[in-house]
Amino acid sequence: MLTRTACLELVNFYAVTNKMSADEFNSFSSPDNALAQILMAHFWTLGLVVQEYTMGHSAVFVARKEVQMRWVEKVAEGVPGDERRYLEWPLRIVQRLRSRTPKRSA
Repeated sequence: MLTRTACLELVNFYAVTNKMSADEFNSFSSPDNALAQILMAHFWTLGLVVQEYTMGHSAVFVARKEVQMRWVEKVAEGVPGDERRYLEWPLRIVQRLRSRTPKRSA
């Protein structure tokens, strides 16, 4: 039941950006908006944790997980140095997931 509840709660956060105007969305998602970038990194990380718990190493999830982990890492690269401390948790989770994710064969 916890898993279903967690997934349903995350859906509400996805819906927030759907209600934004184009200008609001562009401002929010701008790489120059460090606060929003940090918030999105935390949101993606929450999604990763829920997905890991519910879907494990399914082939579909492994590809999606890789994209989301890279997004978190890219945000960390672009956030000013003094604000990177707010990304410690997402980066620790990404590091842990990378160590547990089977390598895809070429």
